[in-house]
Amino acid sequence: MKLSVAIRKGIELDGEQCYHNYAEFDKDGKVIRCCALGAAAIGLKGLGHFEPCHEQAFSSALLPLLGNSIPKSDVPKEFLDHRGTKRDSFVVDDVVVTLNDSLKWTRERIADWLESIGR
Repeated sequence: MKLSVAIRKGIELDGEQCYHNYAEFDKDGKVIRCCALGAAAIGLKGLGHFEPCHEQAFSSALLPLLGNSIPKSDVPKEFLDHRGTKRDSFVVDDVVVTLNDSLKWTRERIADWLESIGR
């Protein structure tokens, strides 16, 4: 499954977007918000797979989708303006986290960008 598809599928299953965490949970341990990567993990594994305080489960679920770097030519200009342009490529999760947490892109916009570069 492509990362953009996993994000879209996860968005359908969860609530609002959050920042600086894969997900936020209610008092009963249910996911109530998640970031773009959290949505991707939920899209891959489903809501029942994740519990509060188990960030490793999110990371493990995402590993198959995050292995490759993105060439600078495919990275959004806003990211380059924010992070700098000295590198020739960037790690996928680093770009997505920055777009979500620092630049406050919506998860849908992140998925649209990923889809536009074939991810």
